[in-house]
Amino acid sequence: MIASLGVVCHQVLLYRLDHLSFSEIQSFVTRPWLRHLVPVSVLAYIIWDCVDTVEKRGFHDIAVQFLESILFGFQITQQDQWKYDDYLERKETNTLISHVSRILLSRRVRGKAYERLLIDKKHALKRNAPKKEKKKSGKKICVVDLFTEACIPTIASTSSLPFCFIRKFSRRIKKPLFSLLQDAWSVEMIELGIRLLDGKTMVATNAASSTLDREWSPITDVSIANAIQNDSDGGSIRCSFISNEESNEVQYTRSLNVEELAIEEYAAGRLPLDEKDELHKNGRGGWKGWHCEGVHVRVLFRIICSDALLGYCCDDKSFEDQTVFLNPYQVAPLDLQVAHGVVHNTDAFKPIRGFYERRRTKIEAFLSTIESMSPQNLADLVFESVTLRLESAKKHGTRFLNDQTLCKDVQQVKTLSMLAAGFGGHLLASMFRLLSFDYRHYGAGLPDLLLVRAFVNKRPCASSKASDLTGNNELLNLSEWIGEVFQKSPTSTSGILDDRDEEFLGGSISEKHTGASASNRRNKDSENLLTKELYPERLILISNGLPVIVECVFVEVKSHSDKLDDRQEDWLNILDHHGNARVCKFHSSKKKKR
Repeated sequence: MIASLGVVCHQVLLYRLDHLSFSEIQSFVTRPWLRHLVPVSVLAYIIWDCVDTVEKRGFHDIAVQFLESILFGFQITQQDQWKYDDYLERKETNTLISHVSRILLSRRVRGKAYERLLIDKKHALKRNAPKKEKKKSGKKICVVDLFTEACIPTIASTSSLPFCFIRKFSRRIKKPLFSLLQDAWSVEMIELGIRLLDGKTMVATNAASSTLDREWSPITDVSIANAIQNDSDGGSIRCSFISNEESNEVQYTRSLNVEELAIEEYAAGRLPLDEKDELHKNGRGGWKGWHCEGVHVRVLFRIICSDALLGYCCDDKSFEDQTVFLNPYQVAPLDLQVAHGVVHNTDAFKPIRGFYERRRTKIEAFLSTIESMSPQNLADLVFESVTLRLESAKKHGTRFLNDQTLCKDVQQVKTLSMLAAGFGGHLLASMFRLLSFDYRHYGAGLPDLLLVRAFVNKRPCASSKASDLTGNNELLNLSEWIGEVFQKSPTSTSGILDDRDEEFLGGSISEKHTGASASNRRNKDSENLLTKELYPERLILISNGLPVIVECVFVEVKSHSDKLDDRQEDWLNILDHHGNARVCKFHSSKKKKR
């Protein structure tokens, strides 16, 4: 039934794309944030949902037809299916259909669909090859790799797919991405500052070695930890570990997951192993952390950018403002879900009118201001943003004071201010730029852990940089200095928000409806909290008359059988460039043979 529905929708989509009027195309291209209200986009999403069913039944030829239609706007005929040079030329010259097909789906879904197209094409070749040629079908399969290699420069220059998929495709065809992009340029790399090569490795690498060895890779901390439950015990059961610490908290915990174990290792100073590591420059250990997967970053983006970027766009006409905000209860503009990109025209590049493109001047000016802010100014910015929202809620009445998001912001304003100060202006601006570029894609994929610590210098020198305060540092007790969430758990902390989807603006982080949010399970104490004259407290980066330095580090935790996701690699690339970010890898010790 589902496969039949996909076939019907596929034919209807092809007919509609061939008979779209110029006014329909112009309306769709001008306001792509309304794509879920356009029939052709709805049909494309239905077809995408049917692809998995068709693949499971072994109909890879039909799956290829589905994917080609929703990706390119037309279907490649059987006669010219391997003439990809002519196909690419025909695709780019048909500007209107190319532009429409680019915004039928979100950029991340397009990346997944492109990946499935390459896989299904190989399966279709194997299945359709004669019995005598099945053993030699590798030559035909290489044609798919040639097509992938030919498409990578075009994909990179238009940003039609997330950069992580371009890296994945280059690894699939076993060719270094640096060589594939030598004669091309990537919009995403230029705008976001994604590094392709590791400078330190390039110096140490012989010129005759492969370029693949010089690609950027994150810093990795390795530790040994044997799990209570192995992967063989149950495929869906996560590994559990026994704590190495003795405390009153741990005795109530039967076991730790791999993320909690990593927090414990960094807090005790056992990681990183290298004594000369940058994290040990101001002392070993003392880290407190959350397993939050980027919740704090999304919270700060919502708080800081709420008035400056997430409101109405002043440069647009009032009619477009009304289509971006369809109702007064929206937490973010609809165009936030439209990624930045460009479409090839006959003589130029035409940008897609997404959130980043429509507000580019305002975004860059605002991020430049953030980059120039001191840690204290960043902490004050968070405090003032929350205070303004609270004062506005009081003016509008009790109904606005029961806003649970505002309630949580007030409860954690000192913690959020400390994190903003620890990130610094450059790191905060770079993270906000990623979220503005493609919120749907970069809203997820952040590292598992966010670790933080604060210290004062007993004998402060003229410089206030953390790197100049080595040797005279005294760690602060965050439960005493900050309070809030740190008072609940002195040795480790839980996430600011119980529901991670709650802080994903405009929908669910998993791109699928997951049912009721945890925010619906409210208690009476939290509902009435803001009606009791509670005011947020400003954070001053001074303790006992001495300046306070805050450090933050992002950590992606992997067990021995886990691999780093491509989107996670892009986030680590940016975070490592402007701050501290790394991977923590746990290996199991080899069992001795009896």
